[in-house]
Amino acid sequence: MGTSSSEEGGACYIYGSEHTKIPRKDILEGLVGRVDYVLLEGVNISGLWRLARKHLSIALGLLSLLAVQKLFKLWSWFEGRRRGVKFVGDMEYVRGFFASRDPRVRVEFVDASLEELVATRRREFIRMSVSFAIFLVATGYTTCYTLFALSFRSPLTALTLFVLAVLALALVIVVYLKALPELIPARDRKLVDRVVELVRCGYRVLVVRGRGHVPYIREELRKRGVDCEVLNPG
Repeated sequence: MGTSSSEEGGACYIYGSEHTKIPRKDILEGLVGRVDYVLLEGVNISGLWRLARKHLSIALGLLSLLAVQKLFKLWSWFEGRRRGVKFVGDMEYVRGFFASRDPRVRVEFVDASLEELVATRRREFIRMSVSFAIFLVATGYTTCYTLFALSFRSPLTALTLFVLAVLALALVIVVYLKALPELIPARDRKLVDRVVELVRCGYRVLVVRGRGHVPYIREELRKRGVDCEVLNPG
């Protein structure tokens, strides 16, 4: 593994993770004793209910973030069960790994707050709210109507409704998922600032972020004179 160096001997590595999959242990093992800081992602949602009450127009968009987070945790739990290990998410896994293997490493969660995201990306939250509302209404309506059709022994009608509902919900989910990447620049600016600060002080930094964040982070760091090596490209 090479070293991506910058000013004053600092170095930067970035690992593009998949939130519901266990990070590659061989890559993490290769960094034991070689990094000083590990910077993880994770929006703090502790103020979610207060913000939802304050901004009713985007309340469903905010609540959908909570739903997605819980879904990822459940999916991760099943992945851990399948692999026979305790696993509740990629960020917690990395934090636990360095706590047990290299305790001198300082681990930080560096991300935008919900307040910052709402202030800078309100339009995306409105899109997410509308998509989530349609999802809830369509799911409830289709479930009730399908049960009604089945109660009158009309399986063809029920099947037709089910297929149409799946197509409609798929479209809604696509719209919702397209809104999420729009939050990436707002979330990663604070991280970029922190990496630049640490590398210029001579520290060796590992960034662990979702794969979708990697291109933006790497390009922004390059603009600011920090070359960050991607440990798992492609």
